[in-house]
Amino acid sequence: MTRDPQRDSYEQRPASDPYRQPTPQTSQPTGGVMPPDVRLSRHGNAPRRSGSPIPSSIPDKPPETASSDYGQPTSAIEMDLWPSSPATPIVPAQDAGPRRRWVKEQLTSGRWQPGWRFWITASLVTTGGLTMLALAMLLKLPALPNCPRIFWPTASASLRLYCAQLAASKQTAKDLLEAIELVNSLPKDHPLRTEINQNIRQWSLDLLKVAEDTFQKGNLSEAIAIAEQVPAEVPDPEDETQTLGDVAQHQIQRWRRIWSDAETIYAEAKAELRKQNWRAGFRVATGLLFVGNTYWETVKYDELNQTIQAAREDGEKLAEARSLAEAGGLDNLLKAIKLAQELSADSFYYQEAQTELKNFGNQMLELAQSALDRQDLDQALDIARKIPASAQLEQEKQDFITLAQAQADAWLGNTTGLERAIAQVQKLRPDRPYYGKAQALISRWQREIQDVIRLERAERYAQSGLISDLNAAIAELQGIPSDHPRWEQAQDNIRKWTREIQTIQDRPYLERAEQLARSGEMADLRAAINEASQIGPGRSLYDEAQDRIWTWTTAIQRLEDEPILAQARSLANQGDLPRAIAIANQIQSQRTLYEEAQANIRDWQATVEARQNLQSAYQQASVPTPASLAAAIRTADRVTEKSGLRADAEQAIQQWSYQMLAIADNRSGYDLAGAIAIARQIPANTPAYSEAQGRIQRWQSLLTPPPIPDFTSVPSPHPISPPPTAAGGMVPTRTEPIER
Repeated sequence: MTRDPQRDSYEQRPASDPYRQPTPQTSQPTGGVMPPDVRLSRHGNAPRRSGSPIPSSIPDKPPETASSDYGQPTSAIEMDLWPSSPATPIVPAQDAGPRRRWVKEQLTSGRWQPGWRFWITASLVTTGGLTMLALAMLLKLPALPNCPRIFWPTASASLRLYCAQLAASKQTAKDLLEAIELVNSLPKDHPLRTEINQNIRQWSLDLLKVAEDTFQKGNLSEAIAIAEQVPAEVPDPEDETQTLGDVAQHQIQRWRRIWSDAETIYAEAKAELRKQNWRAGFRVATGLLFVGNTYWETVKYDELNQTIQAAREDGEKLAEARSLAEAGGLDNLLKAIKLAQELSADSFYYQEAQTELKNFGNQMLELAQSALDRQDLDQALDIARKIPASAQLEQEKQDFITLAQAQADAWLGNTTGLERAIAQVQKLRPDRPYYGKAQALISRWQREIQDVIRLERAERYAQSGLISDLNAAIAELQGIPSDHPRWEQAQDNIRKWTREIQTIQDRPYLERAEQLARSGEMADLRAAINEASQIGPGRSLYDEAQDRIWTWTTAIQRLEDEPILAQARSLANQGDLPRAIAIANQIQSQRTLYEEAQANIRDWQATVEARQNLQSAYQQASVPTPASLAAAIRTADRVTEKSGLRADAEQAIQQWSYQMLAIADNRSGYDLAGAIAIARQIPANTPAYSEAQGRIQRWQSLLTPPPIPDFTSVPSPHPISPPPTAAGGMVPTRTEPIER
């Protein structure tokens, strides 16, 4: 049996192929185009629709015949009864086939003998069947063409249009594009070009709709790819000034703008969530409901809303963990780690939690290192061992423990401990995180071993306490470089032994000076100062020598300046204050008695100034006017208590203030305003001030008496009849105020 290669290629097509014809095809394609090619049946030129059903009275396959012997129909009637499809080619059969033999056997076998009822029924069935067959042959439409098998370069335009309409009816981007490509290649002047252009326009609009639907479903790149394939030259049916290609580009720009706005809103909401601003994040997320894309308004909004709800609790946990870690301390760090561990792998803050766990672990390592720096080995190891595995610092933790134990051996300070520490640290391989630190410690401890040997040798030299041995010990330690770990210890020993040498050398000078100063004589004190001054700056006994020198210098200055101050005080007692001040000023600054002399000078100057002020006040009060008396009071008030003249000044102030009050009283007899002005000049700190204020109030009341009330405006509570008058007389008017 021969095979049709076009049929083979069709059967191998996938079910999604736009041009694979459905089986069976029972409806006419859209567009009203009749397919030009018609398959003819084997028994005539009448068109026959493929895929006719098999009558139920004839079995599809005889039970006793194998499928391999199941042949093809050989007559027109058998063809109509035999199942067929557009994908099944009809070829001449070489043999009648097992079905015919089976029918023949049924008719000729003796097992079945037809009766008259059979022949009547058979006649009626045969007559009706032939009638129906004739009608079916007359009314039967031609078979539909198989578009996938068509060789398109030779296909007619109507066939192209039909197959294009068939493909476009599926309303997928691929089918619409293939439909447009199938008919758009026809010449521009083809008679069907008008109908083709209408179809292309409609399919382009359908393609834009498919692209819009794709965009609304959230596939931006796919939607753009579809829209960019819309034919650029197809005019827009709504606006003839532009093409559908322009519409597609505008649509693409709108999509990109919508997508960009949605991504911006989404990113802003995420940023607010990372800052734990839940309300702000939700408020920003609601902007997705108005972007104009179903995917962002539903799927992404719901996703963001769920993220907000789920992240709120995780964010609060992580914030609490960070707060605990910032507070510091081992207990707070352990609580923070426990909270961060509660965040699951699908949490919004999971990556941040993992980062924070590592940070918390590093903080615990820092605490352990601080304890190690204090040489508290037990606490350092305890902290390090509590670092959880979730901090992802297992290697760092193990290396720290190894280094801590090694450093504990190094703290012994002898060569044995240092060598044991080096042996422990050398176990760390180059791929370990603390390998670099271990190598630095090994180098340090190796140098330290050399330094320890020098220190031990220098200690043995210095044990005798002799200057020569101390110098030898210093020389030994001076060979330790400044970048060695024991350099500071060596410098401390050098300074200690240098002070010992200087003390041995300078102590005799200080002892001789103290022996000279014991007499207290000025000459001996000066000799003691000269002896102690031989101890120069930077020497171990320099500060002690300077203290002694200052004590002896003070004693010398006191011996020199006490006679001068005694003479000044004697003159002051005699009342010659100016000469006393002049003599006391001979004691210069930086002298021992300088401050004491200046204090006496200030007292004497205050007394001199008080005398001058009191004398000036008396001169001002010699002309007893209110202004001169007020000025005298102010001048006398400047006299201080230290001057010893304050009592005289207060007595004068009392006298002058009452004198001013007396002047005001005399003036009040003929000039109240002038009296008030004088009384107001009496100073507030004088004895007569309060009396003057009383006088001022009384005089002011006399100058401005209270106004007489207007009784005419006061209504009477009861109407009063006017009293009878004498003949030719008037009733006297009441002058007392009416009680209200």
